[in-house]
Amino acid sequence: MWVPFDTFGEIRGRVLGVSLPYPNGQVLVWTDQGLFSLWYFRSAFINKLLPTAAGGHINPATGSITWNGAEYPMFGPHTPQNDSRTQARHPGGERVTIDPADGVVHVLDAAGAVQQIVDAVDAGEWAMAAFSVDGKALVVADTTSVRVFRYEATTGSERPRWAALANESDQNQLLQAILANPDEDTSRLIYADWLDEHDDPARAEFIRVQCRIAAQLPHETSPTDPDHQRELQLVSQMSERWLAELPTVRGVRWIGFWRGFPSVSVISPTTLVRAAPKIWSTAPVEWATITGLNQNGARLLADSEVFDRLRVIEIDRYAIQRDGEKPLRTLFHSPRAAAPKRLYLPQGVGEPGLIAVVSSPYLTGLEWLTIGAGTLTNTAAEVLMTAPGLQNLRGGSFVSHRLSDTFRKRLKDRFPNAIV
Repeated sequence: MWVPFDTFGEIRGRVLGVSLPYPNGQVLVWTDQGLFSLWYFRSAFINKLLPTAAGGHINPATGSITWNGAEYPMFGPHTPQNDSRTQARHPGGERVTIDPADGVVHVLDAAGAVQQIVDAVDAGEWAMAAFSVDGKALVVADTTSVRVFRYEATTGSERPRWAALANESDQNQLLQAILANPDEDTSRLIYADWLDEHDDPARAEFIRVQCRIAAQLPHETSPTDPDHQRELQLVSQMSERWLAELPTVRGVRWIGFWRGFPSVSVISPTTLVRAAPKIWSTAPVEWATITGLNQNGARLLADSEVFDRLRVIEIDRYAIQRDGEKPLRTLFHSPRAAAPKRLYLPQGVGEPGLIAVVSSPYLTGLEWLTIGAGTLTNTAAEVLMTAPGLQNLRGGSFVSHRLSDTFRKRLKDRFPNAIV
């Protein structure tokens, strides 16, 4: 739901114009007594920028104020060229409206049903209600006041649309199809179509974009690609809301998204296995970042069907001097280690840990391997290039100052798509 920021300070005078929030969290407010800035982060603070009316700072052609090098389009009766109604639709599909009869501000879902009554304005002379471009803020203003709202989900109670709700059998069936066919995009794209039909176009587009990105290896894409740019935009606009909707699971953090669905970070593999029913009843998770890898946890995960569900594994905060190579050997020498397609190993695994991993005959599904910079040695590289389980490895990141020029060339010849 949308809740107001606690605001400190006072905007004096009759409000003549308001900007949308700038990406740095600033709203400019033009009154007949000066120009004010409303800064918001956890709270909102008001500062006076100019002691006199700001009309002389308005560009008559664009209806904008330029302040500290940034241009702020102003909305109000004196800048008719800027219509706040163009910002009435949220990137997630909701729409904000002002009832002309009573000035009540409603947030409507994509189907037009009232989700929330946010505020009320005096719409006699002019009023506006508009979302920021990134979707993180809602600005409501009239001639007497300006308020900024943020979206706040009650963790775990506002269930995400991908949650397998018992009373939404179609959705449940679609999610079960994704779980049953983890390596196919078809079931995800069908679900994206379903989301489009059920008023969640942003999430539908996000699934499609991330599926296209995941179909390529890291070296095949560029941050400037349109899909990457759109992914970043949707993450900026929507990720806080989507992650806030997810339930609290002890020892688990929801940290991002892979192929359109959440990823998790766990304090140990034991936590991942024990929390699996709650995690996978929420979303078809495929990416897990694992800290606290020890022998008992490695053995538990190696023998668990949970391992079969993972397509991306990131080992974090591992220290070979403390943990030894045995947990790595136990985990990745399991027949279930054929499931991951991407593996990220930190510097801390060292040469013994790295050799323990890549010598596994079971990493037959692995397509990309990232090794912490400076970890790969000539000895480990020899094992990597001759490992029988890595016949499907298409590339990786093997940057290391410990490699000789000869081994760098051999690695590049063996893995032409690798970063060496």
